[in-house]
Amino acid sequence: MNKLTSWILWSIYSVVIWGLFLLPAVFVLIRSVDGSGAVQTVESRMTSLIVLILFFLIPFIIQIIWMVFNMVFYKRVPSQRMN
Repeated sequence: MNKLTSWILWSIYSVVIWGLFLLPAVFVLIRSVDGSGAVQTVESRMTSLIVLILFFLIPFIIQIIWMVFNMVFYKRVPSQRMN
């Protein structure tokens, strides 16, 4: 995989992950009643948001590792790169 392809795939992955995170986060923050009919308080909204953040920690960590890999691996001189 060349440098440009890797960065393009990383960008697509980033947009998808951030979209998948932000849409439910906004939904959790603006809803007034949850699925069971309980009225949402600030505490219950923050708890739901923390659970969502914990769920998305793994994709965010993968994203950071991939970015660091791209920065380190593609910074080398082409003759030093492993093929």
